[in-house]
Amino acid sequence: MARPPSTANLLHFDGIPPATAPSQAGGPPIWLGGAAPAALTRTGRRYDGWLPYPPDPADYRTGLAQVRRAAADAGRATDTITPALFVSVLIADTVESGRDALADYSRANYGLALRDLEAIQAVTTGPSAQVAAHLAGYIAAGARHLVCRIGTVGLGSARDQLERLAEILPGLRGPSCGSGGSGEGRGEGGAGADEGGGRAAGEVVAHAHGGT
Repeated sequence: MARPPSTANLLHFDGIPPATAPSQAGGPPIWLGGAAPAALTRTGRRYDGWLPYPPDPADYRTGLAQVRRAAADAGRATDTITPALFVSVLIADTVESGRDALADYSRANYGLALRDLEAIQAVTTGPSAQVAAHLAGYIAAGARHLVCRIGTVGLGSARDQLERLAEILPGLRGPSCGSGGSGEGRGEGGAGADEGGGRAAGEVVAHAHGGT
């Protein structure tokens, strides 16, 4: 059956008040989350930050190196691109109890078994020291802004997780956690050391949001 022809009317609005001005010149920074080769190249050429979630810190290091090569090839300063990380975090008394809780989170939020989520996303659980060590591995690979998604499905447990995560953040922001970072980082924290150039590496910025 043939569809009847359709017409569309163009709407015009007059007298719209100006939008709130951005807090920084040029507007907010735009980050790209892709990790495919083409996305890494685009990030280096055009974007203000990189926000991937690779399961392995080694893949983060490799991807960031490609982003920086693309930036240099495009005539951009590599330290103008924020190297960030998206990671699901759950601090638990034991790895086993943490994985049980993360399994519920994975099914509720992604419809995936935990092992399937771990194959495609950065996920960490266990006692505080173990979680901190895992995150420090990404910082050592160059990450300077951590977006920590709380791996729980309840509001009460999310608050508890925020408090437990806050206890390990000072150590992650300190100079002993990583090296090889960019010069970015306008948040709170201490600077790391840059292996390549011997300069200050940018502050490690970390924040968290609930998993529901």
